[in-house]
Amino acid sequence: MSPSRVLSVSETIDNAPLSRAQRHVIALCIAIGLIDGLDVLSLGFTAKAVTTDLGIALPTYSAVFTASLLGMMVGGMALGPAADRFGRRRLIIISLLFIGLFALLTPLATTVQMLVVVRFLAGVGMGGVIPNVMALVAECVPARNRQRVLTLIAATPSLGAFLGGFLATVLMPTFGWKSVFIVGGAVPLVLAVLAYYRMPESIKFLMVSGHPGEALRILNLLVPGSDHDKAPVVEESNEPKSSVAALFANGRAASTLVLWVSFSLAMMVVYFLNNWMPALFEEAGHTAKVGVIAASLFSLGGVVGGVTIGYLADKLGKPATICAVGLFVGAGAIMTVSRVFASVPLLFASVFVLGMGISGAIVGLSALAGTLYPTVARATGVGWVYGVSRVTSIVGPAIGGMLLAYGWDEIRLFTLNAIPALVAGVGVVLLAWLTRRAARSAAPATAIRQTDAADA
Repeated sequence: MSPSRVLSVSETIDNAPLSRAQRHVIALCIAIGLIDGLDVLSLGFTAKAVTTDLGIALPTYSAVFTASLLGMMVGGMALGPAADRFGRRRLIIISLLFIGLFALLTPLATTVQMLVVVRFLAGVGMGGVIPNVMALVAECVPARNRQRVLTLIAATPSLGAFLGGFLATVLMPTFGWKSVFIVGGAVPLVLAVLAYYRMPESIKFLMVSGHPGEALRILNLLVPGSDHDKAPVVEESNEPKSSVAALFANGRAASTLVLWVSFSLAMMVVYFLNNWMPALFEEAGHTAKVGVIAASLFSLGGVVGGVTIGYLADKLGKPATICAVGLFVGAGAIMTVSRVFASVPLLFASVFVLGMGISGAIVGLSALAGTLYPTVARATGVGWVYGVSRVTSIVGPAIGGMLLAYGWDEIRLFTLNAIPALVAGVGVVLLAWLTRRAARSAAPATAIRQTDAADA
């Protein structure tokens, strides 16, 4: 082999324009992200109808929410390492099959226990989708487009939830709650077939697993028009593997812990509202349609907020501060709901602003997590942020069911979410200060690596 030419995969992708093949991969990953949001929110959209049909007390139904979130935590922790061994493409397809199959089995459940089992297993699939999709996209798009594309994919579950809400308002009055899960199960199965035929495997996985020929074929597919047919496919450098210890090295320990707490509290609010909002609004006197539309507007607000926060962060260079503002705005919107609850238009407006603030901040914090750490620890950092947050995502809906059982009224329970939102906002303000301090006090090389994360 001639030493005169060594192909760097990352540099080849980064230096080339975004190709049609790369756009197709991005579009497919966006569609998969939409399914993640639709399936997660299907429980909230149908909660009242399911409990009425099966004769289940609404507080008892919280066990189903908890099982779904526990499945997502297990799926994220188990399918992530599995993807390193068997391939991201394969695990994405398996995750979609899990989601589709157990969504289709949901209408067959007749007890809480059966619902817990099928929704746990569907949650395992959901937990494996987004981390592997984001990892796959990060390795196949140029660096100049990477953060924007990853932010868009992080926002797709909210858009999927929004679309799913309107799908539920169309299907449920005519076909009943079971139709939501039938459609929500069929679409992932179709996407699994498309992924099988149209989604390429991660190039880096193929290289390290001993398939250089296939890696070279995919590289030529993603970057057409370049002469790579005779070049060896090698990794760019001998960088060490990512490690959890790296998240706490070089002065990042405090930033990591504060990010975990803030992100987890924000996720707790979002998952509580996603799961309970339609049922709480209906119990408090509004129609089922109002509850579903409100939940959909909350999700749509998250998409708009995420795009807005990403744009402002690029323009102003202060991502943490902008995310903190979003969390404070969301907390204010939560408290506003109790004052405008009787007015449907004002209620919808408040819920939309709430989604912009809270869910938008989560999208922004996801992108911030990707820039807070050096390259060798970036995937680990983002993965652990989501993994830790699953704990509070489980706790939030469970607390909601417990407080309902103790007799809390719906509006009081809704307003309680302002507290974790405010604490999360304060935490992100602290995170902004910590990243500024780390950038000023670190060694020059470390400071350069952290400049994009510092909220200067």
